[in-house]
Amino acid sequence: MQKIAINVGRGEFGLCYAGVCEYAALTGKSVASVSVRIPRDDHALVAVIEKLGEKAGIPGTRLKVVEIPPDVKWRIVASPNGGLEWVEEIPRTWS
Repeated sequence: MQKIAINVGRGEFGLCYAGVCEYAALTGKSVASVSVRIPRDDHALVAVIEKLGEKAGIPGTRLKVVEIPPDVKWRIVASPNGGLEWVEEIPRTWS
């Protein structure tokens, strides 16, 4: 299964300082070099959220890890009201 990090709370997806520190420790990066645009299927990001739970996110967020089948092409969709996200399979089309 693929593991993907999403936000099921309000506000924008983001790691708090403790989450960034944990991510840096897992990846061997400095805290200052941790990007705000970490791929949501990044193994270290998923590990941080699984370890810290809701404490991994910035205030207002509720970070969660969802699992989907390994062969699914996916994208993250956010509610127009802000915050709430879900994983959606990318449909295939031919013409």
